[in-house]
Amino acid sequence: MSEAASHKPVETEPNTPYPPKFQPDDRSDTQSRIGYRSLLSLVLYFGVGYLLLRQIELLVVIIAIIALHEMGHFLAMKHYDYSDVSFFFIPFFGAFVSGKKREISQKQSAAILFAGPLPGILIGMALLVVDNLTGGMHWGQLSLRFVALLFILLNSGNLLPVYPLDGGQLLNRVYLDEEGWLSNLFLLVSSAFVIWLAVRTRIYLLLLLPAWLLVRFYANRQYLILEKKITALGINLDISYEDLPDEDYWKIRKVLIENKASFLGVDGGPPYIYDEKEEKISAEVETMLQRNLVQDITILEKLVLAVCWIAALVVPLLLLKEYSLLPNILR
Repeated sequence: MSEAASHKPVETEPNTPYPPKFQPDDRSDTQSRIGYRSLLSLVLYFGVGYLLLRQIELLVVIIAIIALHEMGHFLAMKHYDYSDVSFFFIPFFGAFVSGKKREISQKQSAAILFAGPLPGILIGMALLVVDNLTGGMHWGQLSLRFVALLFILLNSGNLLPVYPLDGGQLLNRVYLDEEGWLSNLFLLVSSAFVIWLAVRTRIYLLLLLPAWLLVRFYANRQYLILEKKITALGINLDISYEDLPDEDYWKIRKVLIENKASFLGVDGGPPYIYDEKEEKISAEVETMLQRNLVQDITILEKLVLAVCWIAALVVPLLLLKEYSLLPNILR
């Protein structure tokens, strides 16, 4: 039986009023669980996709495009030393990559966000050239030109300035600094646009996105309330979990237990006892520690980045028009 599930008082050093903070499972175990969940999400995505499309070739192409896109994000986050980087497929919507890092650089964020769509756009453009040079190639019922079209549209469309697309995240983090009323207004406008798009196209599953944003707004509001209660105790939240004093861990833990319904019935101490939910509690404690956005992009660099961003949106459309594909899309 693990220490977290034993419900026994934690042993303390002599003359130490607070025991050691909870240490999560070994990182290798965590990565194994992440890998298992990622594989399970892929299997689920494939199953749901097949039920909807009934075309193996098309489904394989879509999964390949999404996987290459997210792999770009994944490798960039690994390069910038994000921890617990995970890759999950979401039926109907695509996939996402997540990771943890306490200090987030705007420059690194821009590189990570572009690392997803840009390779896919370049691959699509290259496939168009190959298709043109070979006079047209096919795989089953799919033409190489159609595959190139999917590569370009899915990746270029992801750069549109609508949250939570890559373009929306780029706008929010680099140009709106992710804080303040302007950022909140942008998220609300994005929600309104998605609602309009869902009604206009009758793809009502899209309504899950603004619903998720509303949940996020509520969670942020609750976070701010808890943050005020914790800082009122004189606790410094501008610190990493590793450097968090044991005393502060148990004090933050008690505030969370008293204010979150999911931890109802957990003993806040003293005596200080690990609960069977301790791993989740420790994750919530870590979430309360402040994440710092390093604003390291100058105004000139933002202008250059904006030009590159616009080019990544416009050039593929011009190329599609050149290959007489754009009119078919808009019809």
